[in-house]
Amino acid sequence: MKDLEHLVQKAICQYLDMRGVCYFAVPNGGKRNKITAIKLKAEGVMAGVPDICIVHEGQAFFLEVKRPKSD
Repeated sequence: MKDLEHLVQKAICQYLDMRGVCYFAVPNGGKRNKITAIKLKAEGVMAGVPDICIVHEGQAFFLEVKRPKSD
């Protein structure tokens, strides 16, 4: 089964690219080994941070991406 949340976030990023909008993704998810997790935490990575940060026309927006619900 494909990772639906990944596909949704990828589509959002493609749309933002097409529109020329400034954004960046925050790589907070995924499985990591303990050493990498410790390093990332020391660098400021923390749970609960939105997946995409968008800056458009002087305003900041923060987007949390969730996979679509199954029927």
